[in-house]
Amino acid sequence: MRKFVKKFLWIVNFIFAVILVIANLSVYVSPEVLWPLAFLGLIFIHLVVLNLAFLIFWIFKVKKYLFISLVALAISIPNLSHTFQIFGPEKDKQKKQESVQSIKVMTYNAKVFDLVGSNRFDTTQRKVFNYIKEKEPDIVCVQEFYINPDKGFSLEILNEILPNYLKYRNVHWLSETGTSSYGIAIFSKFPVVNKGLIKFENSYNAFLFADLKHNRDTFRIYNNHLQSIKFNRDNYRFIANQSRYNQKEKIEELQDISFRMRDAYIKRSLQAEQLAEHIKICPYPVIVCGDLNDTPVSYSYRIIKGHLDDAFVEAGEGFGNTYAGKFPSYRIDYIFHSDFFKARKFEVPKIELSDHYPVFVKLAYD
Repeated sequence: MRKFVKKFLWIVNFIFAVILVIANLSVYVSPEVLWPLAFLGLIFIHLVVLNLAFLIFWIFKVKKYLFISLVALAISIPNLSHTFQIFGPEKDKQKKQESVQSIKVMTYNAKVFDLVGSNRFDTTQRKVFNYIKEKEPDIVCVQEFYINPDKGFSLEILNEILPNYLKYRNVHWLSETGTSSYGIAIFSKFPVVNKGLIKFENSYNAFLFADLKHNRDTFRIYNNHLQSIKFNRDNYRFIANQSRYNQKEKIEELQDISFRMRDAYIKRSLQAEQLAEHIKICPYPVIVCGDLNDTPVSYSYRIIKGHLDDAFVEAGEGFGNTYAGKFPSYRIDYIFHSDFFKARKFEVPKIELSDHYPVFVKLAYD
């Protein structure tokens, strides 16, 4: 009986090890070609934990079986390094020579500052701007930027709150209804010498850029917002509590969720390729900010990152979770940069106004 149980566990271990290896391959295959593969990026860390548990188990039971998970985990090291960082700020202590200049960058999906329903701009909304005042970033990138004078918020009011940012900006509205405007924005303390917007086809998503002048240097900042899954209330209810649904309803909900995710993965892959091509031809060092709506184990992440550095990998710690919602609770907001810059401090303060947390990084350069 004991032999049968070990054999059964070995088979289960083998299956999860294979799935983990396939999950690593998902970053190289476009969802447009094979979309089901993209789902594995969401469960990557769970697969790692499972294989790690099997590895520890076999160390004490049957050592010859531990190599199955050991190989799978070894293959996963590059993607794991994008997902989890151990040392965090301790890395900075190893950098003895500080660069001459530095800039502080912030990216934030504001979720329209929660100005929905009867909500108006008040003390709660001001928390974010007060925090910006406190942290004093030089550049602020905002996704789902929203103004509505009828709810007490306009660019004039923003200028009163943050007077140092509105002079140099690149704001584009993707949707305007009545007095309200929804879009994407870059605010900077540095002069803007050039700017532009690229809207994605059949989508309210886009990326914009601004070429900024800092002392004698010019660099480009990108702010992007890739396709979201667009779960509805029924989807979230199902995710929160499946026990309320009968078998038929569960199948219908799972199908709806799967199709929404499929469509989003495919759209994001095309949007990521479009953004990556634009970055390639940029004549300046770049900083790429935004909400990718995808995990570090994804095709979109790999394509956009390209040869850029991930500020979290350089200076972050833990999982760097940037999404405050129920699904998926992972890092989906990023700051990438050319090797012209070096990340010195990476922060994700847990400000719970949006379903995302703001991301800050200090970038130094000579």
